Amino acid sequence: MRLQSCLIAGTGVLSSLCLLAGAESPPAVSSRAEVNSAEVYGLTRHPSHKGEVDAWVKQFIYYKNEKFQHFYVENQDKELINTYAVSLSNGAYVGFGTNIYGRGGKQLTEMRYRELRMDNWMKSVGKTDAKDLRKLFSMHVTNPAANTATQAALEAVGEEFSGPLETSDPFADVDYHKHEFEEGKTGWNELIRGNPIIGGIIKMCDVYEDLLGYVRVREVTTLTSRNNDGSVNLHYYTRLG
Repeated sequence: MRLQSCLIAGTGVLSSLCLLAGAESPPAVSSRAEVNSAEVYGLTRHPSHKGEVDAWVKQFIYYKNEKFQHFYVENQDKELINTYAVSLSNGAYVGFGTNIYGRGGKQLTEMRYRELRMDNWMKSVGKTDAKDLRKLFSMHVTNPAANTATQAALEAVGEEFSGPLETSDPFADVDYHKHEFEEGKTGWNELIRGNPIIGGIIKMCDVYEDLLGYVRVREVTTLTSRNNDGSVNLHYYTRLG
C-alpha cells in the first residue's frame, strides 16, 4: 500500500491535532530531546510483512538480498498514519507514506514526523538509539513544496524535472533520471529551501543529534520518472554521515 506523503509544507512534521480520546498528553519535543513513543500519542505499530522494497532502493544498499521488515502505524480509530520498512544491516529506513489528514481534512495525529521516524526505527530494530541509521528513502513524494524545490534544484544544474516512462511494476528496474546533490554544491540550497521532506530530515539530525551520533545530511539523490499523463514521480535517497 502506498500513501500520499502529506507533510506540512515548510515544517517537515506530521500535523498538530487534538489528541485522541484516552491518549496520554505528549511532552513537548525540545532540542536534543528524547524520543517519545508512538503510544504516547495514541498510536500503535504493527508488523506487516518481510519482503522486497522497490528495485531502485537496492542501488544504494550493500546487502541487496537482505529482506526488509515492513510495518504500519495507526491511531486509536484504526486510521492509517504511516507505512515503512527497515533493514538494520543496511542502516536503511524506507518511508512509503505518511497520512496526516483523513476525510474532510480531519487531522489524525499530533506526533511530529521526525519523532515518529526515530521511534519507528528504534522500536523496529530493537535499539535505544539511531546510530545505525544512515540511509533514508522517501518513496513517491507528492508534496507540492518538495516537487517545486526539486524542480528548482535540477534547473540550477541544467537538468529537467522529468525522466523515463514509469512502469506499474514496483519491483521492475526502472532507469530513473538520477542526480546527486551534495551539501554546499550547486543546487543544494534550491533543493532544501522550503522542502519539508529534506528539511524534516535535517531538523531530525539537529534535534536528535546525540541519538543519531552527530551526523548530518551529506547528500540527497533525486530520482524521477514520468507517467503517461506527463506527471512526474519523485523519490529521494538521503545519506547521513
